[in-house]
Amino acid sequence: MEKGKMTHREIIDGWHPFTHEEINRYVDKGFWRNLTVCDLLDKNAAITPDKLAFADDTTEITWKELQERSNRIALHLKKAGVEYGDFFVLQMTNVIAFFYLFFGLNRIGAVPVMGLPRHRKLEVNHEIGLHRAKGICVMAGEKFDFVGMVEGIKDQHAYLEIFLVAGGEAPQGWQNLDELLGRHIEEEYTPGYLDAFRPDPNDICCEQLSGGTTGLPKGIPRTHNDYICQWEGYGRIAGYTEESVALIPIPVGHNAAFITLSGPSLFMGATVVLTKSPRPKESFELIQKYGVTHTLLIPVQVSYWRDAGEVRDLYDLSSLRVMGVGAQKLRPELAEWALTDLEVDLVNHFGMAEGPMVCNRWNCPREPQMYTVGFPMVLGPEARIEIFNDRNEEMETGEIGELVANGLLNLRGYFRNPEENANAFDEKGFFHTGDLMSRRPDGRFVVEGRKKDMVNRGGENVYPEAVSKCEVCGGGGHARL
Repeated sequence: MEKGKMTHREIIDGWHPFTHEEINRYVDKGFWRNLTVCDLLDKNAAITPDKLAFADDTTEITWKELQERSNRIALHLKKAGVEYGDFFVLQMTNVIAFFYLFFGLNRIGAVPVMGLPRHRKLEVNHEIGLHRAKGICVMAGEKFDFVGMVEGIKDQHAYLEIFLVAGGEAPQGWQNLDELLGRHIEEEYTPGYLDAFRPDPNDICCEQLSGGTTGLPKGIPRTHNDYICQWEGYGRIAGYTEESVALIPIPVGHNAAFITLSGPSLFMGATVVLTKSPRPKESFELIQKYGVTHTLLIPVQVSYWRDAGEVRDLYDLSSLRVMGVGAQKLRPELAEWALTDLEVDLVNHFGMAEGPMVCNRWNCPREPQMYTVGFPMVLGPEARIEIFNDRNEEMETGEIGELVANGLLNLRGYFRNPEENANAFDEKGFFHTGDLMSRRPDGRFVVEGRKKDMVNRGGENVYPEAVSKCEVCGGGGHARL
């Protein structure tokens, strides 16, 4: 970025960037590389231009093609009025077009807001308003009418000016992403024109959204430096190489997909395969077709894979080496099935869009994969993950308390949400996750439930995981609290 140019720190209100002292310390210690996501794209396009970068249900593109198309979209967005520091909502499914916009927006220092396919009028209206979004891209041709939804709320937002559709025809007042890709706008500009808009590595590279089941989504700013640090770290933990092929069967914009699949693949120059379908059959087909080596499932998907035995036997899944599992606690019997019957290595982990992450390595012993989520991704004082009681005191080994985090991977505050920040952060800067954990003598963390589910009975805290075990072991009877 040009010397003296203002950064997101100066032009975006309501977010809480890392301090200059923190940034210098994390860079000096080698945690942060001072790169942007487009720096990684450019590296891959230069080193392996003809290698398959992304594939979806209809399209395959190389790293060079991805660079060219995302740059073209960046120029179209710039010409349409998208400026450095503007926010742009991506309400999209698992298609390559998502990444044209993700990289195109980052190329000009704008910020993609990661909407989820399940979000509807309430959430999308909130996301646009919270971020004063300049534009939005939605899918056309889906079962749900996303265009009609936006048409019904757009007049509430005077700053919302740009309307894009992917996957179908554009109605009046909208632009079709495929048509923009067909216009070689780069011929109107001098080579290197986009270089002037390169963001600072400590700018926001995307705005993730809280994935809770209650309330409106909270904005979670992730910077280039902290996100790339996490991609690099997870890549080591999950055994990624430049030859890896990652399958994304969960929403492409979700933090879990970025941290465990697309991010590490981008960092390593690997290949990403997208599918819109959560069904096992489609995943099995893609594993066989592309030689998929890595994927991520939520526990219920693991059970679907296990129960799809007859269909599974029709496909060659021998390329699959590592399965990440997160979002919910994985039952030991499902972990054992994956390790024994599917014959893959696991990365049983706990993670949050806010940044904290605790992981087992792909090659760790079987017992910890079945019963724990391993160790913090980064160990040491620069990335503290602890277990506190209600008095913000560290718990002893084996005791259950709340997981808290403070350091180079987690946010410093939700976006434009002072009330939530007052509840979520303590006076020492620790982020309180609301998740209950315990720590074994070997240092590995065990998920125990959510703090809001804890019950106090006669002055004693009773935890949901313990209740669940009582129900399982009690011969079908209900545990009494």
